[in-house]
Amino acid sequence: MKSITEKSEIFKEDKEYYKKTLEHDIKSGRPINLFYSFTHITPTYTLLFVLNELKRLADTGNFKIFIVVWDTNALENPYMKDMIASKRIKDPKAFLEEKNKELKSIIKAVGFKEGEVEVYKSSELWRNVINHREEDLFQMFYSTMASMKTDEFPNHKMSHIAQSTIDLILCRFWNKLLPEDTKRRIDILFIGVGRKEIYTKLREVMKRNGILNDDKPVFRVIKEYPFLEHRDNIPNFDSSKSEIRDIVRNCKIELDKDKLFLLSSYLFDEENFKEFYEKNKDLEVNELKELFSDKLYSYLRDYKRKFLEIQNDKEEDILKLKELSKLKDFGNVLRSDIALKIMLLADGTKSPTEISKHLGKSIATISMYTNRLRKSDLIRTLSNGRLRRNIKGVKINLESGLESFKNGK
Repeated sequence: MKSITEKSEIFKEDKEYYKKTLEHDIKSGRPINLFYSFTHITPTYTLLFVLNELKRLADTGNFKIFIVVWDTNALENPYMKDMIASKRIKDPKAFLEEKNKELKSIIKAVGFKEGEVEVYKSSELWRNVINHREEDLFQMFYSTMASMKTDEFPNHKMSHIAQSTIDLILCRFWNKLLPEDTKRRIDILFIGVGRKEIYTKLREVMKRNGILNDDKPVFRVIKEYPFLEHRDNIPNFDSSKSEIRDIVRNCKIELDKDKLFLLSSYLFDEENFKEFYEKNKDLEVNELKELFSDKLYSYLRDYKRKFLEIQNDKEEDILKLKELSKLKDFGNVLRSDIALKIMLLADGTKSPTEISKHLGKSIATISMYTNRLRKSDLIRTLSNGRLRRNIKGVKINLESGLESFKNGK
């Protein structure tokens, strides 16, 4: 068997620039910005395959990975619409917000280091695009879409073309749209299964229209693997062993031994996969399907266990202030030196009594401020009575504007 370490590759048109510039930057430890976007509704095997490949890439250099979750696209997903119609989802926006938090926990379960990955919602980034003042980015989006012909992509929906178009615009202007996060443009656009032809055509059009005028972003394409789907069901965290077996037995793509071993290679490290292959290479296809189904079930359950362990322990997050009223509230809370010092000391190791002693203030005074911080969801009390902050920093993007200020409030 060939090496299974490489699950993705630089697009052939970008290899020369990659070898001359980016490969050297990666080896020298210079920061590299990588972009990936997708729609997240359920934690599927495909999500884990991609995240693990991104993790492998991150381990090769000084990578910063920016992930955009297309929440706007999720609302039009057939599975999502069915859940809303059947009342299994009562509040779609609240559901997607929970999914965003879920994704962050899954990213941690995969093993990314603190600060390696940032997650954004497409609905929020659209505001940045529309409010950007230096260039007319919406016109760039419109002119690109106007140049596309839908019959060139018979296997894709219009939403895929629109999503991919704005992805490339985001990559081109990322450091201008989100200057609080990075001063560098996106170096690499990571492309998932089935999107290479769209991005390739879009890049041609955008270069012709003068929107893209250099070699960035480089395309890195994940190697194709079979998509497992049966009756709109895809193997995910909550799939039972019998459900996964049913999907593998009856999926739309006919699975031969090569495809089954390709899928299996994502479930093991290289050494263990070689052992798995040698042990099972003579099995019949149906036997291998059963074995793969069991291995995939174990793989998903293992990540679900890690995910639940992380999800049960709320982690500090970056507070992104987008409304003038919330910015004022935050400023009012931290206007006091005592409140700010409590935030700095609330690292999960100190109780209110210990903080009162440290600051030389009465327990009544500390309780008053901690109650105010707790109501603002800035700190929480752990089961052992110690205080822990809920945020590790604050971001304000003045370029995109504050909502209530723009509405004249």
